[in-house]
Amino acid sequence: METARPTFVAFFPEARNVHLAKGVGVIPAMMAREQGYAAVLLTFDQGPYPSAPAVVPEVRLSFLETRWPRLRRLIHRINAFSPALGQKLKPLVVVPAAKRAFRRERVDAMMLYHFTLETLLVARALRRIQPRAKIHLKMDIAPDFIERPGGPWFLRSRAWLTSLALRLVSFDVISVETERSLRFFQDEHPVFRRMRERIILVPNGVHALPDVPPATERQKLVLHVGRAGSPQKATDVALAAFAKITDKHPEWKLVLVGPEEPALSAMLERFAAAHPAAASRLERRGEITDRRALYRAYGEASVLLHPARWEAFSNATLEAAAMGLVVVGSDIVSLRELTDGERLGKLAPVDDIEALALALDAVFADDMGRPALSAAIAARTRERYSWSACLAPLAEALRA
Repeated sequence: METARPTFVAFFPEARNVHLAKGVGVIPAMMAREQGYAAVLLTFDQGPYPSAPAVVPEVRLSFLETRWPRLRRLIHRINAFSPALGQKLKPLVVVPAAKRAFRRERVDAMMLYHFTLETLLVARALRRIQPRAKIHLKMDIAPDFIERPGGPWFLRSRAWLTSLALRLVSFDVISVETERSLRFFQDEHPVFRRMRERIILVPNGVHALPDVPPATERQKLVLHVGRAGSPQKATDVALAAFAKITDKHPEWKLVLVGPEEPALSAMLERFAAAHPAAASRLERRGEITDRRALYRAYGEASVLLHPARWEAFSNATLEAAAMGLVVVGSDIVSLRELTDGERLGKLAPVDDIEALALALDAVFADDMGRPALSAAIAARTRERYSWSACLAPLAEALRA
């Protein structure tokens, strides 16, 4: 008689199609493909999910059900104008839905995102319903807030509250995305360092990439990839830095790729009025949902411009680097690690338009050196950040 495979569940209540190509979908898919799990994604139905069959065919979507759809819609509306309040209210809907799901779905290992009240309550519910299940907390935290103000409440203060929260539920594995975060939580945080043996490094990764195109196929295109117009991605800084060197490098073009935030239209109107020459060298491609088309966009470009103000570990930067784009961005922790301490890219202080423009200028002007830099960062990223390599510590921790 064949033994049933253990089940790895990713719990992400608001998963949309775009999340399937990120860790939300790829981690359970890889755990199925390489570790023998049956993979399930638990989420409210935010479909359609056209990418599922092609991108994560191993993952079965299992939808959370709520008895209070009107309350859920109300909380969504509240979250739109007050995210802090919305996050506090979400457990009213998510936790009961999770309990119902845990009574129908077998869970041998579950991955939860972020250290929040919702996550704690969901994990506690699983402990009560399926006490043998192993629980993996993926912190998904921007390590930049370790080094500067802001970020989640538990980073610096309220150690007593963090300690109390961790008494509600015991996580079997806690993963962080950067080496800086690992050092912080294992050695510096007053509470988490007490459980350092459970904290592991699991960066975001890449997989199933086409070959890196030769330098001869690349054009003088610089991509800005992400939620264009969002404060986090600093599209305003990207535009301003590009405008400063357009006259010197008129052959280069800036291409915006990704979903567009409402603020982008007004931002681009101001940009066109102030910098008409640079605006004529700007192209908007919007969100590219077809993976092959996205890889073609990476393959024809030469540079990634990513002046993010903070980041856990951007999937876009990993994919771009793995496809051989030279990274020019802000000096944030994840880009520091991706570029091997700036050995394989150019970084500038956050929000420093002048320094970012100088970095862009240096890369644009180096026609002879760019191909070697492109090949080096592609090779390092594919080796160091393959999902297979990244998930090996998680698989081992869950087997322990």
